[in-house]
Amino acid sequence: MRILILILLFSASSISGASTFETNFEDATLRIDYYRSGDKETESVTFDRAFRQGPWAGPRQELLDPFPYGRSIVRVFDPDSGKELFSKGFDSYFGEYKTTTPAHQGHSRTYQESVLVPFPKHAIRVTIELRDSKTAPLARWTIDPEDIGIASEEPTPAIVVNHHVPAPPQNCLDIAFLGEGYTSHNIGVFKEDLERFADLVLHEFGHSFAGLADEYYTSSVAYEDLLPPDSEPIAPNVTALLDSVKLKWRDLVDDTTPLPTPWLKKEYDLLDRAYQAEREKQNLAIAEASRGGHDAEAAQMEADAERLAADHGKRMKALLATDPMAGKVGAFEGAGYAANGLYRPTLDCLMFSRGIQPFCPVCRRAVAEMIQRYVDPPAAQ
Repeated sequence: MRILILILLFSASSISGASTFETNFEDATLRIDYYRSGDKETESVTFDRAFRQGPWAGPRQELLDPFPYGRSIVRVFDPDSGKELFSKGFDSYFGEYKTTTPAHQGHSRTYQESVLVPFPKHAIRVTIELRDSKTAPLARWTIDPEDIGIASEEPTPAIVVNHHVPAPPQNCLDIAFLGEGYTSHNIGVFKEDLERFADLVLHEFGHSFAGLADEYYTSSVAYEDLLPPDSEPIAPNVTALLDSVKLKWRDLVDDTTPLPTPWLKKEYDLLDRAYQAEREKQNLAIAEASRGGHDAEAAQMEADAERLAADHGKRMKALLATDPMAGKVGAFEGAGYAANGLYRPTLDCLMFSRGIQPFCPVCRRAVAEMIQRYVDPPAAQ
């Protein structure tokens, strides 16, 4: 009986979600372009323009974002009833800029951004907000689908390279590679680069698609004040371990694994500091050669630097493989650009080190959950 009740509830929810979409939206996309400006202390949003684009490729049933990811969130409301019709969290380059030294020094910058929402059948109210903010939305716009100011944008003819037969966008996740900088004469090079870059893109895909954080901590970055003290990161794969009982991936941790989880951190850090010092010397030499117009010499130095990085990666992976906790899920200190105070789920992962390797179990689950968010369940037979 419990199974039957769950099935009935799920079916009713699916039908309700589908009817909400069909009632309020067309099978089209509304793109809203705007500008976000400010520094560390200030932030403002200015409307630019709106476009009607092709079919809506997002969810049609679960229209309200169930995840806490993203510093910002776009919300769509019915202006008469106030009912929320759609929401989606997201991050932007401006959010990263606020954490940099120039922003802390009061230098204001402006970035162009866009959000995509289902194209409405009637007037809607759209807000751009900061998550967990008690202040008013950064922007609040009323958009009428009949407004002649909404431009129609037709896709330009393109060469499509299909690696498999695509399914309907409601039932699968399609990933598009934008071949910017390639001409029609470079299609062969473009195809080769697709194969070569696929593994490199997966790390960045983890950021933009699943809200995953960087798990490495030894490389220098330009960010400041990324996480307030005594707060838990939003990302699903990094934790401050404020309460080990409430660890967000606790269900994946074996009962015999201690939290925090000991590992060969001292040995790892010693090797990595030596590499970082050598790499910094190489980077300075490459920059000097480039400034002097010695392009061939700079290119050779870059190739040497890549070989050094590859050799270093092999040594580090060999070290991690000898750790007694290799392959286990726990809470390993060193993550999110912080050597101390932040923890990652496993010793190694695609979000921790470069190279061809899989996501860890925690990251895999986060990616799977996000795919399920975008892909509607198959219709009942």
